[in-house]
Amino acid sequence: MTERYGQAMVEFFAVKEDFAKLRAVGWMIKAIYKKFLQEEKLAMSYKSFWVYADRFENPNKNDRGFDPVTLKKKKK
Repeated sequence: MTERYGQAMVEFFAVKEDFAKLRAVGWMIKAIYKKFLQEEKLAMSYKSFWVYADRFENPNKNDRGFDPVTLKKKKK
């Protein structure tokens, strides 16, 4: 599959309503990501998915200050 710039954003917006419903009933982000991968709704990496999920849930948060995969502080 050929990746294009912005494809991850398009994929996330295609599933954002399902994402919001699953989060509302207590699903963790990684479990939702794995579910969407199994259903072939996504082709993006977990890191990309996490970034869009975080932006969706926290739209006013500018500096997240840590890496979404390792959950360690980013180096400046």
